[in-house]
Parts: sequence; C-alpha cells; structure tokens
Amino acid sequence: DDLYFNVSCNGETYTFTVESYLCDNSTDVYKAVTSLEIGQTVDMEGFLYWYEGANPHITSVKAAE
Repeated sequence: DDLYFNVSCNGETYTFTVESYLCDNSTDVYKAVTSLEIGQTVDMEGFLYWYEGANPHITSVKAAE
C-alpha cells in the first residue's frame, strides 16, 4: 500500500507519498516512514511529477543529524 504522510516546515504542512510500486514494505524508506515520530526532524529525498497537480514521491528518509 502507498504511504501518505505530512511534513511541516516553516509553518507550512506538505503531504508526501511513498509509492508501493517504487518502494514497497520491504524497503528501507517504507520502514523509515512507518517509524517516524511526531516532532522528529528528517532529511528526505525524492522526485516530483505532475499529474492533476504536483505529486512529490519520497525515495529516502532518515533522521536529520
């Protein structure tokens, strides 16, 4: 299943997606997103494509250092 999660930065909240066909539940990014905690600072990587609006897809998540 796809994962949708919200991230806030500078007072704005954004919704991101981990697409299961790119990063299924066996991948590190899927596991990292499911273990995120409210208030945690993270570094993320991904790509953006346009389909009926902007669609950001995350391919890497890790705790910020």
